[in-house]
Amino acid sequence: MRPDQVGVIAWFSDRLRGRRCHNPAMDQGEAAIWAAGIGVGATLVMALAALHTGRRANKAALDAAREAGRAQVEAALAGVRLQLDGHREDALWQARRDAYAQFLNGVENVRMALVHLAAAGPRYFEEGLGRGNAVGEGLTRAQELYQGLLLRHSALRLSADDPEVADAERLSRLAGRLLEDFDDYAGAFPAGDPAPAWRRFDEGLHELRDGVEEWALNARRRVQEQRGSGAPPPRPGDG
Repeated sequence: MRPDQVGVIAWFSDRLRGRRCHNPAMDQGEAAIWAAGIGVGATLVMALAALHTGRRANKAALDAAREAGRAQVEAALAGVRLQLDGHREDALWQARRDAYAQFLNGVENVRMALVHLAAAGPRYFEEGLGRGNAVGEGLTRAQELYQGLLLRHSALRLSADDPEVADAERLSRLAGRLLEDFDDYAGAFPAGDPAPAWRRFDEGLHELRDGVEEWALNARRRVQEQRGSGAPPPRPGDG
């Protein structure tokens, strides 16, 4: 109880004692008035005490609300940080997947250009069919695609360090060797013995086909492991 509240009660008590000392025969009406005054004072004191208690309760409730609000803000910030981390992982996974897909598309383009040369070369050099310019243009096109493949392999090396990156380098070298083998095959006709060059080219073309298929399966499995089951695999044409 505060000092001012105690003082109100003391004042009414002193006044009542004073009245009784000066006038022992104070009538009942005056006594009733003083009793009522004391009751009002007591009620006032209790009201003030209740107000003080209510203020303390309100302050406690406000502090609790602030703590709850702070906890909610921290939880929201933690969720945002987690979401940003998830977006970052998604972006990294997407970059790796795109690099895989672009390399696969590039090596398939080179392989199909070599398949075209495998069909057009013997028809022209051995059977005298078709046009020499068509073979030359086909070889130039294959060489251009091969240059693009080298760029895609470099991008793959920057995006991932998986075993498939080393396998991709092996496929790139094989594709480059096949271009040399076909050039050796075409240049062997004046000497009259194109068979060895053709054999190397034909065997290498089958090796490239099998290697691309195996690489694609491994790349599919790799991106699914990095993302989780159901992740979309790289496909020829994605690039």
